Formats: sequence, C-alpha cells, structure tokens
Amino acid sequence: MKTSFIAVVAADTGVRVQQVEVAPPYAVRPGLEWRFGRMLFVGLDLESASLEDQTAATGKRSITSPGVRARMSFSVWEHLEADALFGAGLAIWSGHGAKTLVGWSRRMSFGGAYEATPGLWVQLHMGTSVAVAGPAGKGPLSVAFAEPQPVGVGGVTLTVGIRSAM
Repeated sequence: MKTSFIAVVAADTGVRVQQVEVAPPYAVRPGLEWRFGRMLFVGLDLESASLEDQTAATGKRSITSPGVRARMSFSVWEHLEADALFGAGLAIWSGHGAKTLVGWSRRMSFGGAYEATPGLWVQLHMGTSVAVAGPAGKGPLSVAFAEPQPVGVGGVTLTVGIRSAM
C-alpha cells in the first residue's frame, strides 16, 4: 500500500513540485489529559511517526509532533462513548542526512471508546492528520529556510488505542 505527498525538489532549472510515493506512516501518540466539566478534556501529546521518503538522503524521515489537544467525550450507551478530538502543534521533520525542517501539524478525528474495565477504555477513531514544513517549501520556521523541502504529508488516519483514567 502506498500513499503520496507533495515535495519541492531542486533542479538545475530551478525548483519544481512533484508528487512522491511513500509507504504508509505508522505513528505512536502518547498523551496526557485533564478533565474540564462533564465532556471536555484538554491535554498534551507527542506524536512520533516514521515514513519512507525517496527525497531524503537515507530514504526515511521521522516526524515528531509535540502539541496540544482537546477531546469531547460523552456516553452513548452504558459503557460506550462517542469522541471527537482536535490537536495542533509543531512538526519536526528529521533530516536523516539532510537538513531538519520545522513546521506545524494538526489532526482531528471522530470515533468511540468502550470501557473494558473501570477506568480503562479501548478506543477506535477515524480522522485526518496533516504535518507541513511550510508553504512552497520556504516555511518561516524551517531550519533550511532557503532550501527546497517537503511541503507536507497528510491523509486519513485510523487510530486504535487505549486510554486510562487515573
């Protein structure tokens, strides 16, 4: 299975934009939340993803995205809850032999959670995620400001995980 993202590539005649095929990224996203009221949770998370990238020197890139998130969650039926999550933050693209890039990320998802035992939920969400290193390859936050760089990666996400109340 392959997915695509847009890259800005340097050429002898200047800079050009091309679509690049990559393997699907897999991510890990631990987080910490605080409850505000009955349905709102606000917290921090740190996403770490790795993807194959033919434009990188080693053929791989890692994206680390520290950010803030908000989740609305309400009971639907007995142990079943409906969730909506929105998160935003930085996106740090490791160079792996090239320059490190810094940009922004955002994600949102909708899904549900089942309370398997008191205080432990199994969750399933579907949504979108975007990590961008800057418009037209010259993001103001980029370490490689004047260098050609990936514009970003994004797509539909499927999140399977657990969460626990302390």
